[in-house]
Amino acid sequence: MYAGTMTADGFNAKNYETAYLPFASFGDLEGLPLNAGITVAQSLGEEISSRISAFMLPVQPFAGAVQGGKFGLNVDPLLLYDMGLDLAREVKRQRFNKLVLHQGFSGMSMLYPLTRHLNANEGIKTVFVRPCENVDFGAIIAYLNGIGGEGAIFTNLVESAVKHINEAFAFMAANGNYTGGREIGWRERP
Repeated sequence: MYAGTMTADGFNAKNYETAYLPFASFGDLEGLPLNAGITVAQSLGEEISSRISAFMLPVQPFAGAVQGGKFGLNVDPLLLYDMGLDLAREVKRQRFNKLVLHQGFSGMSMLYPLTRHLNANEGIKTVFVRPCENVDFGAIIAYLNGIGGEGAIFTNLVESAVKHINEAFAFMAANGNYTGGREIGWRERP
């Protein structure tokens, strides 16, 4: 369920265990509309979150690196890490005990150490997914706009992400939090 379509009373009436937080780029992606990354992340996020019974938060429209394109809204990776950390802590405060971080496009390598940190130190089981890796964004945008494109690509991305998320949370339930290794050198905190 996408958060933007629900009231606070509607949210409180549900008992969501998992929050879904997508990050995407607003900027030049190979000549596509500037909002293509956000459009794809929103569409995939809505479908994936509905299949895993998660509460989908709004897409965060920033990349954590200069993309080298003609235009893009990019922020310092450390700021994006801290923003993700603050959002995860807020999600936990709102009684979620699982979080899915969704990378909508490149430039978000800070989501790896953030996932490890959240699992190891913040008490919220976190899974990181990249459903759009090595995908033709143009074909997905055409499909979403109803002007052709390959619907099977979209369906396969959703099914692959759902499988990964379910397997990762099942692993954590059986074996404790998986941190993917100790967080080393990302950001020293006092």
